[in-house]
Amino acid sequence: MINIISTTISIMALMLGACTFDKNPEAIKSTGTFNDKSEIEILRFPENGEDTLKTSYFADTVLYVPLETNINSFIKSLEQVWMNDSIIIINDRFKLLMFSCKGKFLKQIGNRGKGPGEHGLIFNFDVIQDTIYVTSSGKKSWIKYALNGTFCKEIPFKISPLQFSSTLNGELTRYHREYGKIYIHGKDMNVTDTIVVEHGVTIGRFKYGINNNFLVYFQKTSSGLLFNNYLSDTIWNISHGKKKPAFILGLGMKDKLLPRDKHIEFSKGDYKRWEKTAKRYQMVHLVPFPSRMFVFQKYWCEESYSSIYIQNVQTKEIKKYNTSYIYEDIVGCLELSKFIFSNSLDYLIGKITPLELQDFLRSNKEKASPQWLDQMKNVDKNDNPILVLIKIKQSP
Repeated sequence: MINIISTTISIMALMLGACTFDKNPEAIKSTGTFNDKSEIEILRFPENGEDTLKTSYFADTVLYVPLETNINSFIKSLEQVWMNDSIIIINDRFKLLMFSCKGKFLKQIGNRGKGPGEHGLIFNFDVIQDTIYVTSSGKKSWIKYALNGTFCKEIPFKISPLQFSSTLNGELTRYHREYGKIYIHGKDMNVTDTIVVEHGVTIGRFKYGINNNFLVYFQKTSSGLLFNNYLSDTIWNISHGKKKPAFILGLGMKDKLLPRDKHIEFSKGDYKRWEKTAKRYQMVHLVPFPSRMFVFQKYWCEESYSSIYIQNVQTKEIKKYNTSYIYEDIVGCLELSKFIFSNSLDYLIGKITPLELQDFLRSNKEKASPQWLDQMKNVDKNDNPILVLIKIKQSP
């Protein structure tokens, strides 16, 4: 798990006919938004919760998208998903693959190699308007492609930008973990602003990294871009070239976070000892939607979620669910335990493997809808993963 780095209550919708898919509490007012004029929201997490979380509680539609499998579209590891109303782009570290919203394979974007427009292992990608930006091993640059897959150009850089995203107005934001800073790049790609997100960065921490898909530093929302460095109790809004506290992890969470002096760069290379220490502490990731906010919580060094929280954005009530999965009770009636933190402002995106599907069908298929069973009947155990697009209700 530890590596040294250099570097988704309508049954009809199932058939995919449509693809539209100072921290003093006394001085702080909770508002539920985090635009330029918003104030900080302190999140107070309940200690007790329910044992089952069903999709019907917060969603009205669930779409299953089997991604077409052939020699050119095979996915080794589903790392990243970007989607709009018509296409889905998948990063599997080795390839960047484009599918239709129904899962039909369309094309591969770029090829492996060291030449112009080629890439190594893909670190990250994002789409701004009609342009795809990619960073990879072996390239100290952003590689630009058009949405049709055509190579545009490479933008040279001093280092390979590992963690980056884009703001609502199309500016690229790059997190330089080694410096504890975020750099904002304008349309000409020059740095327009620098945001210090961590002071006193440890010398040499660039040698250490954690291969964990939970560690998504940037999270897009309908109101702006959030940044979480998993080091403090503050989730920042960095939408306008400066950081503003958007959320503070308060009661029931703050004391469970991994202390700064117990992070991996202080392990002196003894990773097993670090894991024993770190796995007692929590990692927290926020996924805000207009009507609800999801908070996924897990222990460091563990794969499964320990709890899932849902906040009603209007009332501010937070409910806790003592579960490692969400029970999809609308269409498939199965347990979803793998979610991808993506760019989507409408869908919570989950995934299942064909083997997980077949295990479920052997003993539980009487629970699922006939339409869903018909759609899943041709999925083979060696096929690509199946995306599960859970559309969040517009109002709580």
